[in-house]
Amino acid sequence: MKYVKKQIPVEAFQWDAGRTANPSWVTKLADDGKLWFKRRGDTLIGYINTVSGVAQFNEGDYIVTADGKDVYPIKKDVFEQTYDIYKPVVKKTKKKVAKDG
Repeated sequence: MKYVKKQIPVEAFQWDAGRTANPSWVTKLADDGKLWFKRRGDTLIGYINTVSGVAQFNEGDYIVTADGKDVYPIKKDVFEQTYDIYKPVVKKTKKKVAKDG
C-alpha cells in the first residue's frame, strides 16, 4: 500500500543572521532562552532547543514550527525541496437555485 504525506501548514522563517527583523514567534523563542547565537570568527551560528535536543543552524537555514511549540531548523536546500508556500484549499459550495412556484 502506498501513502502520501499529509499537507501540514507550518510557520517558517529563513534566518539571515539578523539583517531583517525576526517574526514574533522567533523573538519569543530567544526571549524564553530556547534560541541563542554564538560567534565563531566572523560567522554567527544559531542554536535552538528542539524535542530531540539542541540543534545548530546557519545563515540561510529555515526555522520551522507546525504548532507553535515544537521548533526545528531545516537546511535551505532540504526546505526548498520539501516545502511550498501554503495555499489553503477553498471549498466551493453549490448555489441553490430558487424554484419558481
